[in-house]
Amino acid sequence: MHRYLIRRAAFGVLTIFGVSIIIFVVMRLLPGDLLAVMYGEGATKLTDADRAKIMQELHLSDPLYQQYFRWMKDVASGRLGASFFRGDNVADLILRRGPLSAEIGILAVLNLMVCRAACGNA
Repeated sequence: MHRYLIRRAAFGVLTIFGVSIIIFVVMRLLPGDLLAVMYGEGATKLTDADRAKIMQELHLSDPLYQQYFRWMKDVASGRLGASFFRGDNVADLILRRGPLSAEIGILAVLNLMVCRAACGNA
């Protein structure tokens, strides 16, 4: 039983690691300019020096492996940054809106289970 639990925990850690790499790579491969998202129309007025300075401040000029480990460290410590659109702290948004989202998800699953049981499609 202990070997089974240890093996399942190891597979869980590997799965989380793999998913985190996939998320990180996909976020880096998505088309678009991060500064255009952050600054909107003002991004076109940025000089090359300003763009380079901002990219350096955000550590986006670092090699990808350094960006990944910094990102993982921030996620593990709960520093999720600020929302681009609202400017609010992302961790605070999750804490504030997460319970309602979880409730909606749980109720949707329960509703599906009740509907399947009533229709006999278990």
